[in-house]
Amino acid sequence: MAEADLKRLYAALADDQLTNVGNVGGETLRQELRAANLLYAKERALGKRIVNAFGQDIEGSVANKMRTAITGAAKGDAGEFNRLLKTVPEDLRKETIATALASVTRSARGAEKGGFGFSEFADLYPKLRANPPVFKTIVDTLGKDSADVLRDLFEVSKRVTEARANVLTTGKANQALLQGMQAESLIGKVMESTLAKGVVTGAAATGGPVLAGAASVITSAFTQGNKDALKSAGKLFADESFQSLAIEAATKGESAASLRKAATSPAFSKFADAVGMPKNVDARIQFLQSAIQAGQATQENE
Repeated sequence: MAEADLKRLYAALADDQLTNVGNVGGETLRQELRAANLLYAKERALGKRIVNAFGQDIEGSVANKMRTAITGAAKGDAGEFNRLLKTVPEDLRKETIATALASVTRSARGAEKGGFGFSEFADLYPKLRANPPVFKTIVDTLGKDSADVLRDLFEVSKRVTEARANVLTTGKANQALLQGMQAESLIGKVMESTLAKGVVTGAAATGGPVLAGAASVITSAFTQGNKDALKSAGKLFADESFQSLAIEAATKGESAASLRKAATSPAFSKFADAVGMPKNVDARIQFLQSAIQAGQATQENE
């Protein structure tokens, strides 16, 4: 049959179904069926929009489009980025942007591959900042304080990247590789803590390799994290003692003095209180140490 004839037939059948449901179950049940039919129609329409925007291979194409949209925006071409946001339902835009940011800033280096990449983020952030309309859309979508968190994450990323470059130029490439995952693990654990009502400290904090999901942890922090905890995490990233600890972890291994200095800093105290961490200094030192050691444990398991 012709498509137009089929549509008329389906419409007649739908009307007949609604009429009979009303006769058997009453007007309330008829209205519920009509609402369900409208919801199904909206779902089908959304599916068509997604296919038209991303191609038939939904799973692979959407992931690729999210990455290329952010990358293109960083290069000054906002067309794909804007088209992506228009296609994605408003309630999913925050997760879409956070996922895209996490995806394009994954580390591509050896043992760190797949985790949060300091050098990748340090390279991307200034390019996005150089495109004011795109950057404004990103921070408006991610929500209040996201601009500060991204800026502070950039500062620590830049310092760690520069420190690693210095290690490599002094001929200590093997040492840099061995320490490679620890700073990422520290950042991942801090971001992960913004999701929890309470914080696991001590040996239990190393129960799973934080680094393996660092990129997704960052996505979750921006979409599901406690707003006060996320804001305080950003302030922590900008703190001199925390940055020094991250640099040590990334280049030569953390020292007891650096752990204590970071754990007793005002920035870490505010972060710790925001995520419900015990006020005991030793417990806070142990949190930082366990976060770094999660990266070491991941290395040993590979």
